[in-house]
Amino acid sequence: MSQSVPTLDELMQHVPSKYTLVIVAAKRARQIVEGSRPQVGSVHDKPVSAALKEIVAEKLVWEPPATATAQPKAPDAT
Repeated sequence: MSQSVPTLDELMQHVPSKYTLVIVAAKRARQIVEGSRPQVGSVHDKPVSAALKEIVAEKLVWEPPATATAQPKAPDAT
């Protein structure tokens, strides 16, 4: 893998949507800012760049949350 930031096409092969990409990258970037070491690339990479490189290198794996079926509440019968 090159040292440049991955393209959107490369990233979208690893996540189902752009929204998911943003959430996963932001959470990982926050971890890096708070002291976690990047798993891919250089320690000199900016946190978001490091997170995106980790997604393409499959060091970060996104798992969909368990789907909760929301049931509307019936009004109280009084």
